[in-house]
Amino acid sequence: MATTPILPDYPDGPIPGFPGDLADIGLKDSISRRNTGTLPIPFGAAVIDGPADPTSTNNDPGCAAFTTAGRVIGFAKSDYALRPIIGGLVGATQPALAYQPGDMVHVVRDARMRQIADADVVAGTKVAVDANGVVTVAGAASGTEQGDAAWETTTKAGHAGIIQILMH
Repeated sequence: MATTPILPDYPDGPIPGFPGDLADIGLKDSISRRNTGTLPIPFGAAVIDGPADPTSTNNDPGCAAFTTAGRVIGFAKSDYALRPIIGGLVGATQPALAYQPGDMVHVVRDARMRQIADADVVAGTKVAVDANGVVTVAGAASGTEQGDAAWETTTKAGHAGIIQILMH
């Protein structure tokens, strides 16, 4: 069986963007939930159901960072207004690009999102997440495959690619 070669991200070069950035302005399905967990949720990471929101009078559901267990409800969209990148992206003193406990999280359930490939990946490969909910290439290292998300682009390791999220 022949294997599909890894090609550049797109004929016109690498895809610009960072984990959690939306890839286009097409139709999307998203929800907002408060991070009721105890851990930050990195931009682009998998999000699971969390304890009920204690600040809600309606017992609204919360969300939490993926930690090897739980139902993945979507992926955290980046929000640079919430956590600005002070001084650009250079240097080791950058703030964590994550939703902190208590923050409202923009959870994307159906959309195309940018992610960084941790290994060469061919379009159509299922998305997996590591123990911290960070997107990995299914079959690479250790990861939990997410049946409702797949890589849409053939992407080289270390480059930004696009995943298609279709959470039900």
